[in-house]
Formats: sequence, structure tokens, C-alpha cells
Amino acid sequence: MMAMTSGFFVLGGICGAIGAGVAALIAVFGWVWLIVQGFRDKSWWWGLIVMLLPPIGGILFGFMRWPKTKQAFIIYCLGLLLGGGSAASL
Repeated sequence: MMAMTSGFFVLGGICGAIGAGVAALIAVFGWVWLIVQGFRDKSWWWGLIVMLLPPIGGILFGFMRWPKTKQAFIIYCLGLLLGGGSAASL
């Protein structure tokens, strides 16, 4: 009986790790998209800020340039939120 419950823990850990990996890929995709938009902005400083300060820079740029960065910002935040939930399940 004990071996069966430990199997569920292993399966849960594997699923949590896969979920965390998928969330990380989503967050990285959104982050790279924000970097590209930052360098395409009027000032190339935004690209550097987003690239060098990943969570804070991306969130700041997303709020400051909301109409332009809406889709990339939502994808970035979705990846961060899903990653936090997946990491907590590990």
C-alpha cells in the first residue's frame, strides 16, 4: 500500500515539473517579445531595461506602454503566474 502512494507522489512531481517547464516557456516567449518591443520603442533604453531586469523591467514596460505591449505583457504575466503555481505544487 505504501508503494502505491509513493507512486502518486512521483507522478505528481513529474506533472508539476512539466507544468513549471511549460509555464517557463510561456514566460520566456512573452519576455523576448517584450524585449523586441522595447528595442523598437522610441528609446532603446526600454529594451535594455526589460532585458537586464527581467521581472521588474517587463512589468514596468508593460504598464508604461500598455496599448503597444498588451498581448506580450499578458503572455508574460500568464507565464509568471502559472510558473509560480506550478513551482508551489512541487
